[in-house]
Amino acid sequence: MKIQFLTLFILLSITACSSVSNNKNAKKPSTPASQVKPIPPLPTLLSSSYFGEQKSIIPIEQVFSLTQQQKQDFLKAFNSEQYSSKEPHKRIYQYLENHLTDFNYYSETLNAAESLTQNRGNCLSLAILTKTLADLTDVEIAYQLVETAPVFKKEGNIIVSSQHVRSVLFSPASEEPDAWLIIRGRIYIDYFPTFNSHVLRKVDGAEFKSMYYTNKAAESMIQKDNSQAYWYLNEALKLKQNHSHAINMMALLHENVGYPDYAEKMYQFGIAHSQENLDLLNNYHSLLKSQQRIIEAKEIARQIGRKNDLNPYKWISLGNTSYNSREYEKAIRYYRKANKLAPYLHEGFAGIARSKIQLGNPDYAKKAINKALDNTRNNNTRKLYQAKLDMLTELLTKNTPVLIKEG
Repeated sequence: MKIQFLTLFILLSITACSSVSNNKNAKKPSTPASQVKPIPPLPTLLSSSYFGEQKSIIPIEQVFSLTQQQKQDFLKAFNSEQYSSKEPHKRIYQYLENHLTDFNYYSETLNAAESLTQNRGNCLSLAILTKTLADLTDVEIAYQLVETAPVFKKEGNIIVSSQHVRSVLFSPASEEPDAWLIIRGRIYIDYFPTFNSHVLRKVDGAEFKSMYYTNKAAESMIQKDNSQAYWYLNEALKLKQNHSHAINMMALLHENVGYPDYAEKMYQFGIAHSQENLDLLNNYHSLLKSQQRIIEAKEIARQIGRKNDLNPYKWISLGNTSYNSREYEKAIRYYRKANKLAPYLHEGFAGIARSKIQLGNPDYAKKAINKALDNTRNNNTRKLYQAKLDMLTELLTKNTPVLIKEG
């Protein structure tokens, strides 16, 4: 899921599950190592002493480890006669299916041992546990970032939006020297699979490990523990220096403690050097606007407008953030981008409708709600949209002024 003061809401992304992308299945030529541009050092930030002594933080090796008893129980099941007819990657899947039930978007991020003991966690917790089991049995694993509808949670003036990550377990590679293997068997470990979800991109090992600390930092920021959040982000950036979400959160953290100049340096660094910079651009734009730096803000807005991010939910997420910041025209631009990419989704049209209501344009809002209604199959959502449509119809029929207020 994705902090500022007063009524400004900024999105703070954390990872709940796991998934990977292929850019519409188009393969890009690999860049020779000699041509990869080195990433410069991170900008100078507040001294770590500002955030107090370093907190006790679980080392990354311990995140991906089990207790001795848990190892024994798993390996006993893995090597049992009951599992012996299955390939190794299928044994891990069977073990997880037999032992885990209560994973969801809303749980906190747990390490592997905690997830197995408590039988719960979010999707990153599940991916961490899956990797730990794979490492114990030499099963090849990969991670994917998947396009799914974001799940939002509001905590005070923070809006948290979950990313969806999943694990991929592979069948053993052929040991035959002349074998020409076209397709290897694989299993996707994902407690929230959807039929029409798309892989956005692969997640490398460094970023995957860094995700644990960015999630823990987000949880600390929600609890207003800036010191703990800083030390988690410090660990995250050691693992992946250009991890966009860690950079974004470190910038937001410096804004929150009253040092926007340091935040700006982080935004600029992330925009220049991270793989995904849409959230960074949006938050940097909000910072510039808050400082009345209108010309610079307009340039960043133009950069956002030129972005060709193919994930419609990313634009819906940014639209929701802008809406909560009462930037309704900006929200509408983002919702329209989502609609252009995915005209079959209802969320973008619903976002336009509520933004138009806030701007005093109920006639346009009615048209947008009709489109949202046409695009949803969920009964509860349809009832909600129908109620809003009935309200707008009544208001327009009676020519009653619309109260610009959300309940």
